[in-house]
Amino acid sequence: ADDLLANGIEVVILGRRGQEDTGTLLRAVYDRSLPNRVVQVLGPAVELPAGHPAFGRRQLDGQATAYVCRGQTCSLPVTEPAALAALLNTR
Repeated sequence: ADDLLANGIEVVILGRRGQEDTGTLLRAVYDRSLPNRVVQVLGPAVELPAGHPAFGRRQLDGQATAYVCRGQTCSLPVTEPAALAALLNTR
């Protein structure tokens, strides 16, 4: 639990399950070995709690959008699987 807290990677995908753009972002996440990853797929209208690092984040142009959060900091939004993979490959 301590390792997950210290080194966890949370991927928040704003999109609808079952849609192709959401699925391609999920595949980019699940194609990597990330033992300390947590993945959330939320509908575009879902609000995260105010204390969550991805609070207030939105989809870009109606596309499934991913944010990679480490600690209390999240990445800029990405909509392309290759860009998401690049974020996940950085430590």
